[in-house]
Amino acid sequence: MGKTSTSRRALSALASVVTAALLITGMTTLGATGAAAADTPSTPPPLLQRNDDVVTSDPIPTVQIDNG
Repeated sequence: MGKTSTSRRALSALASVVTAALLITGMTTLGATGAAAADTPSTPPPLLQRNDDVVTSDPIPTVQIDNG
């Protein structure tokens, strides 16, 4: 029984090390590309023509009271 427990612990430790290595590799790879993309200035989005059917989250300059 002792040998089975030891081999399970060894496999668990190996799985933890491999998982940590994959996570670190993924974070450094994604971090390098993400930093390069963040350095480039983005252009502002195009302005949309608004009509009465458009719902926005623009701030309203007056107090809005529901049910009076």
